[in-house]
Amino acid sequence: MAPVGALLAMVLACAWLSWKRARGKGMAMANIAEGTHEGSISKKADAVVTTRYLLGKEGTDDDHVAVCGVADEPKGVLTDEVKAAEDHVAVELLGISKRTLLMVASEALDAGERLYTAAGGKVQNEPGVAGTYWMVGIALTDAGADSDTVEVQHCIPLKLVVMATFGNTDNEIGALAIGASYTQAEVTALRDKAEELADDVRAIRTSLASPALLKIL
Repeated sequence: MAPVGALLAMVLACAWLSWKRARGKGMAMANIAEGTHEGSISKKADAVVTTRYLLGKEGTDDDHVAVCGVADEPKGVLTDEVKAAEDHVAVELLGISKRTLLMVASEALDAGERLYTAAGGKVQNEPGVAGTYWMVGIALTDAGADSDTVEVQHCIPLKLVVMATFGNTDNEIGALAIGASYTQAEVTALRDKAEELADDVRAIRTSLASPALLKIL
């Protein structure tokens, strides 16, 4: 039989080689953003978070996360509270996580409603105020009031731009009076209405500069 010292040396050598191979291949760690992830990822928080299940967005850099605002593109749901800045928090990724997700309502919600970003990392039903929002899924349960949790069938965030009513309304141009011998005032009125219509088209173009849904109030 080999001496104990020789056996111990062989064990240590094997352990060292295994460690070298692991370093060369890159070991998978739970709290780094490299490699691939199955539905969730760990990020450092920019600030204290006192409520679970708020929507999170990219923070001060790629390694950080912050609570999502109403117009911010969300990345996922912060599944826990954060006691101090720089603490790690798990982020369940929208449209990728293999389970339904809990979110925090900003108002009463009914199951079946499409849900959109709201202030403070919460969610709301289809917005009726001009602005930019992100659809995050469909409610599977009701929420009775602000701050209640709701179970959500989530999706990859989809941008929604809500615009105020157009400046140019139906038949504004068609109703303009233009006589056989048109006057400068008639031409000016037509020009102004045409410019109003052009303003509406430019507003739509701006809203759809990136892929988005568009809702006109």
